[in-house]
Amino acid sequence: MSPSRKRKASQAFSQNDQTPRYPFEKKGISNIQQGRHALEWLIHPVSLEEFFSSCFEKTPKLLRNDSSKFSNITSIAQIKGLVFSGKLQYGKQVDVTHYDTEKGRITLNETGVCNKNAWNKFESNGYSLRLLRPQQHIESIYRLCAYLEAFVECMVGANIYLTPAKSQGFAPHFDDIDAFICQIEGQKRWRVYKQRADGLDHLPRKSSIDFDQEEVEEAGCYLDVVLREGDVLYLPRGYVHQAETSNVHSLHVTISMFQQWTWADLLLRSFKVAIESAAAQDMRLRRTLPLRFTSFMGLSNANGDQKKRRRFEEKFYKMFESVIDKYPIDSAADAMAELFMQQRLPPPIAANRNDSEQNVHLNSVVKCTAGAVARVIMGSDGLPMLLNSLSNSKESTGCRGESSKCLPAEAFAVDKLLKAYPHSVRVRDVTMAKEQDRIDLVEGLIDMGLVKVVR
Repeated sequence: MSPSRKRKASQAFSQNDQTPRYPFEKKGISNIQQGRHALEWLIHPVSLEEFFSSCFEKTPKLLRNDSSKFSNITSIAQIKGLVFSGKLQYGKQVDVTHYDTEKGRITLNETGVCNKNAWNKFESNGYSLRLLRPQQHIESIYRLCAYLEAFVECMVGANIYLTPAKSQGFAPHFDDIDAFICQIEGQKRWRVYKQRADGLDHLPRKSSIDFDQEEVEEAGCYLDVVLREGDVLYLPRGYVHQAETSNVHSLHVTISMFQQWTWADLLLRSFKVAIESAAAQDMRLRRTLPLRFTSFMGLSNANGDQKKRRRFEEKFYKMFESVIDKYPIDSAADAMAELFMQQRLPPPIAANRNDSEQNVHLNSVVKCTAGAVARVIMGSDGLPMLLNSLSNSKESTGCRGESSKCLPAEAFAVDKLLKAYPHSVRVRDVTMAKEQDRIDLVEGLIDMGLVKVVR
């Protein structure tokens, strides 16, 4: 991180300098506070504390609201414009579906770019349209998801569902995400079914197959409700549900969170890191496995030579203990954070960068342009690395953002600057030994859009 001292820098202007455009935005607060405010707006009239103590991961919750709640989020007219725009591809950004109680779910996608045929199937044939990742194209949904990501610090997704009157687009199923179903226009009847007593469908890590009507009716109905404009239905992952329209159409947006963001996912990443770390330090783990061990181990050999099996098991568990002793929990947490940084949406401030001359000196006062948009982690080569999500793309997930190798002293200074947000820092107080190094470091962060000069 050694930029030239005189250059045009990209300065990001914080969202809190702008007039709010949508009801979930609030002037004068940080992007993390914006995320909290957006979640509070989403779950109104329930408080954040009540939601996480009584509803989250536990039970579906119907949230009745004023019909104007989502009035400027999106509309059928906007969806029609997108379908006709030539920007959506079948199977990637849009699906045409229908559910029949005898035939099950039917997908009626064509090939290539979506066109007016999809809209005709909706208007004339009673088929449903599902728009995948509408945050790529609809500013309100993009901003809502991006703010929520800043607060919950995990991926937030969205789908849009447009269903004509007297129709159903999908079979009964459960999802691997926590869903916030936001009724934009029209009405839709939702039936949510009781979970199994043995708990096997509670908080699943993968979505279910489609169920037939007899299966779900046998389980019994937990909630039967009609969503009207402005209403929200929270569905924890694992609850089987289906939805249908009556005499009016329905347009709803589903906001999704916490997909594969569980203790199990952290442990899966931890084990890989732990084994690699332990193997590098403990020669026993690098020794060759016993000759022909598969001849007495494995399910088909469960009743085989018990003496050999016990000896092998004892050795295995000793090796396992040596891995646990070197369990690098912080490295595993960094691996989860790196995945999130790579896949998250770019924060809204990234769209508001302007080129401007920045004259940085020791008395300059600087602050981060937003919170939780960058992170210092330890790279696989043992050197610190700065992850920066400002360059991420709305158009594709898994698109790696910027990353920069740092010297240990730089990493410590950058980390302190990032953690100072939303407070400002004088360049003189940046924790680098040499004065010029402090200026160079701040200029580099300005170039990356992570820092701006306050005065």
